[in-house]
Amino acid sequence: MGEENESRLVRQQLIDLASDRPELYQGAHSWFIRRGPEIATALMDALHDDELGSVGHSRILRLLAELADEQALPEIVRTLTRALERRDHIVIPAAMNSLAAFRAPETTNTLIGLLTESDLDIVKHAAGLLGQTGDVNTIEPLSRLLSAADASIRYSAARALVQLDHPLARAVLKRHLERESNTEIRRLIESA
Repeated sequence: MGEENESRLVRQQLIDLASDRPELYQGAHSWFIRRGPEIATALMDALHDDELGSVGHSRILRLLAELADEQALPEIVRTLTRALERRDHIVIPAAMNSLAAFRAPETTNTLIGLLTESDLDIVKHAAGLLGQTGDVNTIEPLSRLLSAADASIRYSAARALVQLDHPLARAVLKRHLERESNTEIRRLIESA
């Protein structure tokens, strides 16, 4: 009977987490955080529960990032893949942010893969998150974005390279400055 009650309690907290009432989802969020990493499996399972909707899934992803359970990483990647297939613009950024909480090669590789997406917002977000990784393996993929026709993509790439604060990234930016025509991007690079 104890397991059944626990299961019902978890289910109710998941429903509250997906609620549009702040007092419910904030209370559920706190409840899950107090439970700690041991609750991560239930949260990962809940990512497959369509009744919780995109908002519920995005909040679960945030929780998984806060709990920082490395076992969640493959499930976060799978959730991102499903969200990309569905073009779920609530879950996609949440999954990307959740991924970025983990310093792992899988994180970097997944985010680098998003730099080729057709959705410019996804590309800009991925570039921004890559800039926060401190991973020198991101310099080359980010530098390719500097030749994008869209100035907002170039800006995001330049900003990410500035954030990396690495001699190789600075050299890439210095070379790019010679051919950059956008004033805002030039200012960003020059300020670095």
